[in-house]
Amino acid sequence: MRWVSSSECSPEPDTTQTLMLSDLRFWVNGQASSRTRYYVRLRQWDFDLDVLPGTTPSDLRQQEGLEVDQAYLDWHVGNRVDSRVGRQFSTVGRGIALAADLDAAVVEYGDAQWHHRVGGGRSLRRDPGLD
Repeated sequence: MRWVSSSECSPEPDTTQTLMLSDLRFWVNGQASSRTRYYVRLRQWDFDLDVLPGTTPSDLRQQEGLEVDQAYLDWHVGNRVDSRVGRQFSTVGRGIALAADLDAAVVEYGDAQWHHRVGGGRSLRRDPGLD
């Protein structure tokens, strides 16, 4: 067995000069009518990496600027039926198969014994690796 030092694993020296990450979120929610509620959350996220002079900078900028993070409308359709439409956090099961923000529509029906949920959605452009 042989120990390997970090200098052997990475022959290139660390060229990072500064690293800044900022994540700000602004939200508002309310009730539009007795059957309708809304939620809007904006996100300002910046990820900036500066390297030492003489080094080729890599483009590690991600989701910069002000974006709509979530925005949905909850509508109480009937006695046991509710719906949600818009950009929302969705899960399948306990979140193992899917747990992500989607542009989606969901309808739920529930009674004393059962709870049914059907929905469809589309992944966001900011999440290109979502399978």
